[in-house]
Amino acid sequence: MGTDSTRNAILDAARQVLFDEGWEALSHQRVAEVAGVGRATVYRHWPQRVQLLQDACSAEVLVMHAEPTGDLRGDLLAELEAIRQELLQRRAGRVLIALADRAAWEPELAEVKRRFVSEGLSALRNLLEAGVKEGRLDAGLDLDGALAGLAGALVYRQVILDQDLTKAMVERVLDDFLARYAL
Repeated sequence: MGTDSTRNAILDAARQVLFDEGWEALSHQRVAEVAGVGRATVYRHWPQRVQLLQDACSAEVLVMHAEPTGDLRGDLLAELEAIRQELLQRRAGRVLIALADRAAWEPELAEVKRRFVSEGLSALRNLLEAGVKEGRLDAGLDLDGALAGLAGALVYRQVILDQDLTKAMVERVLDDFLARYAL
């Protein structure tokens, strides 16, 4: 196995252990067993368990960000649609649940969770910041509140309520937001 394929196998195994067995089971030994590699190989790439978790989670958030066009509604809709697809097609919701579950008790996981969320929402945050700067959104807009209202509505419906996320639902969430904050 080459270095890249070994790393990918280890990250896949780490996610599998995390999702199937929980954070407590995520040890170098267990990941090595699932990946079919030696424990020393896992340690060589990730000396700390938290580093392994960080990389496994980061690889799970691969939101395909669209290039901004300058159309505020269209750009926000494209980004929310990318988040919707991520929630529907990948395991981002499961990663978030796993991190949220343990972060309150394990401070090192709080940073992993913060990075996971920050990476996943960076393009949406940039669009909102640009909208405020360009005078298309209310200058007093609370960016964290806006992110919670937009992306949080999708996560809540998909992860907590187990509702199917439709494009129409995303459009409703966005249009409600724009009705309140667009200038």
